[in-house]
Amino acid sequence: EDIDLIIIPGVAFDLSGNRIGRGFGYYDNFLRKIHNSTKIIALAFEMQIVKKIPNDKNDIPVNKIITEKKVINSIEYRVSSI
Repeated sequence: EDIDLIIIPGVAFDLSGNRIGRGFGYYDNFLRKIHNSTKIIALAFEMQIVKKIPNDKNDIPVNKIITEKKVINSIEYRVSSI
């Protein structure tokens, strides 16, 4: 079966959708196996949004972050920073 939506947890997120998780890479490994059309979102509090999170080629960012105040379209931030 196809997966339409995945909700990813995290300790902190930046506007580009990078995240700090628990440090074991389980979600990144899982997301590599998922079809590109699957929506990947995160639920977070505003206080969990930070300016920049270091990332590497193995990190898979979320597409959107939903906070109590707004919805952040992380894809737009990744495109504008290229």
